[in-house]
Amino acid sequence: MGEAKRKADQQRAEIRAMMEKWAGPDIPGEADIASQIEALPSEWVNRADRAQLEWAGMKVGDCHANCIWYERNDPRGDHKRVTGWIVDDVNGVYMLHSIVKRGDEAICITPTLDGTDGCTFRADPDVIMTEEDGRIVFHRKGTRIGVGIRRDVEATRKKSAQIIAALEAGASIQDLMRL
Repeated sequence: MGEAKRKADQQRAEIRAMMEKWAGPDIPGEADIASQIEALPSEWVNRADRAQLEWAGMKVGDCHANCIWYERNDPRGDHKRVTGWIVDDVNGVYMLHSIVKRGDEAICITPTLDGTDGCTFRADPDVIMTEEDGRIVFHRKGTRIGVGIRRDVEATRKKSAQIIAALEAGASIQDLMRL
């Protein structure tokens, strides 16, 4: 039982950290960036089988590192990392995300807490990955991007505050997923 509690506490801490990022400062030109992302073509990308992802050691919420590792270690060398955006209509945001592609076949290799089988994805060739002080960072047309772009900044901040308040009140991971 101790391991389950430790894992739940870790997930709760990760959710809180993510909500604090979504509630963060304004990104210069965020509304314009959201409009540009909206204009990109979207596609449904299936997620690899959860058991396969666990076997391969892919980490929840670590899509960029998962895809970088996969691209570098692909025995045939024909999978390429593609960076873009998950379209999250429920929360009104575009989440920065990486997938892998082989030819026209795209696959998400990052497991999720909620076990969804895929995502609506918009590849974005304007997103550039670099390394700064040993950390991966992303820029789009010169603007540094954190976890994503908010279509409605104030609504996203309000939702983030609601989730943080629920965490502080002791909501379960399942309750948080419903929010």
